[in-house]
This record gives sequence, structure tokens and C-alpha cells, in this order.
Amino acid sequence: MGPSCKDKCRFQCSKKVLQIEREGIFEQLWSLSKTIDLKRQFVPPNKIYAEVKDTIRDHILKFPTVESHYSRERSSKKYLENSLSTYIKNVRAL
Repeated sequence: MGPSCKDKCRFQCSKKVLQIEREGIFEQLWSLSKTIDLKRQFVPPNKIYAEVKDTIRDHILKFPTVESHYSRERSSKKYLENSLSTYIKNVRAL
């Protein structure tokens, strides 16, 4: 913490606020800054990391896809085959 502004300050802070009070205010200010930094480091429990998302995306892309039977010429979207859901139900039954 730097020296007080002495007589230069138009509010006359050095006469109204004791040095020990200034030090206390200074410490409170910097401890608040540390608390805010800790909050910024918090990771929400439901966060899904990019590596996990990429793994899931790669797995889904391995399944065969079909074009939409609605407006094929206007859409470039791909969909999973209907037979896939039947396959998954059969696997779960095992």
C-alpha cells in the first residue's frame, strides 16, 4: 500500500481516516479480490468436458445415417436409421 495523499487530497482523507483504518480497508479489499478469484475457478458439477463431448460425438458418428424423407433437396441434415432403436432394445434385453 502506498503512502497517503497528505494535503493534496481535496477530501482530506489523511486527516479523517487513520493509517491503521486505511490498512484495514486495504486488506479487506484485497481479500475480497481473492474470494472473487476463487469463485471464478469453480467448475459446475454438471459441466461436460470437451474431450468427453468429442468421444460421444465420435461414437454417434459411427452409426449409419439416412437423409430426411421430408424436403431432401432443401436439407443437408442426416438422421439415425429407425432400425437402430430396435437394435438398442434388443441389446438391452440381453
